[in-house]
Amino acid sequence: IDALFNLGCWYNGTEFIIKDKVEFYKDAKIITLGEVQELEKSVGNEHYFNKILAGYKDVSYEDVNGQQVPNVSMEMANDGRSIQNTLDVRSNYRGDDYGIELSRQKDIRFAYSEDTRFDNDNFFVVGQRDGGNFKTYQGYDNFEDIEGVFSPSTRLNLDITPKRNLLRQLNRLSVPLFISNGDTNFMRSQFGLELTTKKSSDPTIEEVADIPYTEEPLYYPEIYNFQSELSITNVLQLISDPHGYVEFQYLGVTYSGYILEVSSEPFNRRGNWTLIKRNPNR
Repeated sequence: IDALFNLGCWYNGTEFIIKDKVEFYKDAKIITLGEVQELEKSVGNEHYFNKILAGYKDVSYEDVNGQQVPNVSMEMANDGRSIQNTLDVRSNYRGDDYGIELSRQKDIRFAYSEDTRFDNDNFFVVGQRDGGNFKTYQGYDNFEDIEGVFSPSTRLNLDITPKRNLLRQLNRLSVPLFISNGDTNFMRSQFGLELTTKKSSDPTIEEVADIPYTEEPLYYPEIYNFQSELSITNVLQLISDPHGYVEFQYLGVTYSGYILEVSSEPFNRRGNWTLIKRNPNR
């Protein structure tokens, strides 16, 4: 579901907590380490990318109607040149309503022994609780304008189209663009469907349009490595809530970052800290 909603997951010792990824990079200082002896700064190569794969994996249908499906694979690109990487935020589950309909057409009461191409596929279906039941959103249940597809009033999963999924990832898309402030450009989608959708209080979303740089990066792609104290107080803070930033000084300059890793040898009160640079502007 991270591919759809930009979520993070954390185990707090009692339960798993799933929430918006930005909550794992809170702009709140949790630890102050003071002056460190040596600081190694490096480029976070894995956080740079110039190609983005979004939406869902490619699908195949036996008739032409399947080409009216928006929830398929999409490829975007930015102006990055120095580091050639791909950010793959495609969902492992499917969201195509045509695939849902084809899988339902095989009535299990009469075809329970027949294998279909969809037997091992899982699908997302967008809806809401309606008392003790679940109501599926169809077409205009949740949108005021839908253009570019057949039978718009019956379409499912328009809340989780590739473009809408990607717009929830803006603070990740902007990480490699923090210097250029460049756009993320549409390259292709599997069927090239020019779908546009609009909710009453939101702007129109065009599936095949570019995405401008509009949101500050979640962090900056620079890595800090150093050794510093690892006190009992620090350990208790990390167990309680490690999702704010750590502040330290090196040669009189103040730095801050979010924890990627902290390790220590037994009986050693010093730790090896790895942080990713905080963005103080968001």
